[in-house]
Amino acid sequence: MSCPKGHAVISVDYEAFTSNWKCDRCKMSFSSNDGRWRCCSKCNFDHCLPCMKAVDYKPNHLHTVAYVTYVCNECGKGFTGDRVYCPTCKVAYDVCYPCALRKMTAKDSTVDGNGRVKSVVISSTPFASGATRDAFKVDATMEDGKKQDYVLKAFKPLYFNTGMEMDIVVKIHLKAYELALEFNKEMQLNHPIIFKRPILHTMTSTVEKDGRNVFVKGEKVALEPFIHGQYEKFSSNSGFILDGYTAPGVFTHFTWHKTRELIVCDLQGVRQIRGNEHDAYYFTDPAINSLKQNWGPTDIGKPGIMNFFKFHKCSKFCNTWAKPSLGDLIIRVPVVQRTTYADPRAPGREMPQPGMDTELSQMFAQLMAGMMFTEKPK
Repeated sequence: MSCPKGHAVISVDYEAFTSNWKCDRCKMSFSSNDGRWRCCSKCNFDHCLPCMKAVDYKPNHLHTVAYVTYVCNECGKGFTGDRVYCPTCKVAYDVCYPCALRKMTAKDSTVDGNGRVKSVVISSTPFASGATRDAFKVDATMEDGKKQDYVLKAFKPLYFNTGMEMDIVVKIHLKAYELALEFNKEMQLNHPIIFKRPILHTMTSTVEKDGRNVFVKGEKVALEPFIHGQYEKFSSNSGFILDGYTAPGVFTHFTWHKTRELIVCDLQGVRQIRGNEHDAYYFTDPAINSLKQNWGPTDIGKPGIMNFFKFHKCSKFCNTWAKPSLGDLIIRVPVVQRTTYADPRAPGREMPQPGMDTELSQMFAQLMAGMMFTEKPK
């Protein structure tokens, strides 16, 4: 992904901060984030706007420094903190995580999608159930009669009812995708790592079955292309590693080596081998374990990081890379394989009713036409 001027963009993930801060150049104190430039999550480094605008001044700092408060150039909403950022354009181009993912998905659809959608039917039972979400098959019928398979993922009642939002899922996918691009470029393996990115969709109406709500208006769900092939769980977020495969473990080790603060794990999907340029590992639903444990409900922090390195066997690709010290943590979480299949919906939430959400159908139509909606079509 690049900004409109063609510059490469990066993700900026801020450490939690307050509105009281001091400029590290002029030493003045402030009580508002307006005019504040801050380092990414690596350290505590701030500059005020006048200092950043000083003639020919460049902060003597190793990491990216970005404007804290911004307006997303795609949706027009105001935000403070994490986003996708163009270091060349500075504040001229900023995008929130959901919009960044929509842009990338729309770009992909111009290659994979053809025609327009006539109807969309959601399966009444999930075909897979993870630790936090259920997955449902979505059948899209094109105007020419052809079928396109997608997956709709929704939070389980426990997480939905506590206000958990899909935005964190989008952020995890973006970080995993970003690191996978770097990994593929550096490693040049025969089977690159490719993450299927979700489309963030907000239900525009309440769906009922037998007088009870199934999905509620305003609920956010994730939509992804269905991965065809033999689905396998290559690793979990608690240390499980599937024997017989090298690339998934090497990739997770790579994410620590590059960041020194997180690992991308819980790798699941399909290893496609057809003897052509499309051979790859196609992954979905990754998790991130981090030192700060700020990547959603599946981030189990240091224990998950240490468990991975306890069971990971380095290959010739990664035996010289950085690793955390196993002596840093004594207590480790039990190793489990978290994915289950064909589970019923948890109590308190009915199975989704087969049918078509009008907005969802329109969104699919635009996706297949190579566009993504930002507002409800008129």
